Amino acid sequence: MPYCPMCRESITQWQEGESCPKCGQLMHIQTSEPETASSICPHCRALYRGDEIYCPADGKALLPVDQVIPVCSRCGTEYGLLTTQCPLDGAEVVLRWPDTEADLRQDLPEEEGAWPAAIGVADVVRNTVVMFRAQQKFYVRYGVRILLYSLLLALVTAALTLLWGEFGLALGTVAVMYYSARFSVALLSFALKQYAGRTMRYQDFFPKNRPAVIRSILTYLLLMSILTSTGMRSSLLWILNVALLTITYFVLPLLVDRSVSLWAALRSSVRHGLVLWPEVLMLTGITALVNMLGLLFLGLGVVITIPLTFCLHVQAYRRVWPGQQ
Repeated sequence: MPYCPMCRESITQWQEGESCPKCGQLMHIQTSEPETASSICPHCRALYRGDEIYCPADGKALLPVDQVIPVCSRCGTEYGLLTTQCPLDGAEVVLRWPDTEADLRQDLPEEEGAWPAAIGVADVVRNTVVMFRAQQKFYVRYGVRILLYSLLLALVTAALTLLWGEFGLALGTVAVMYYSARFSVALLSFALKQYAGRTMRYQDFFPKNRPAVIRSILTYLLLMSILTSTGMRSSLLWILNVALLTITYFVLPLLVDRSVSLWAALRSSVRHGLVLWPEVLMLTGITALVNMLGLLFLGLGVVITIPLTFCLHVQAYRRVWPGQQ
């Protein structure tokens, strides 16, 4: 007996184009249970068992169930085959299939011929200002949120240090690293979506992108371990710090936008950073200067400068990797 692909209500009398009397979903015939289905229609989500190649309801090519990944188009959360709308943010749940579209989890192509000859620092800075002003209300609101969280984390870390000494300081440091990574991923996700011309909401600042958060934390730990294990004098350590910031300038945008592995993001950022090092070094200096300006006015300037630096990152990143995902 056919049933609704959304609520799985059994349908005794059904005609093409009618809606489910229970949930209102536009129905197509469902001929198989999810556990026994071999293929699924990417358009109507009808499940089939057998050798069908095309959906008889709308003519779309069927996809193999064992390779399909239903994910939210906004936050990336995975769901079941019959879910069409994300309950977290209301976005559409789309079907990803590695054989029919680019698999974002694979390593990045590194064809040298596709690399840009120059980034264009002046254009990047000018477009960054335009980009920030276009959504400044949302960016400032989130900047205030970051400032309040930072103050709270500082107070919590101080309290834990007074209570438990070094152990409390370690706990506070872990909390600071985690929320710093979440803020960074959220800001980059918002800026990337804005660059792609998508309609933005304040709720889009809060994506559930745990892999990118974890990988950004690991990146920070890796860079800090390199710096602290060198044992060089302070001047040489400062030079090494600048060099590391330059060659890893694109790591976080790659982790957020392409969902690649940490090694793939580091490798690609280093190779592009070395090829385009004069401009990337200049962008690193501009980023550092903007962040220093944020410390003025008792640190209140970070409300503007932190979101601004992430807009700068996205503008530079999209010059090097112009392809939309």
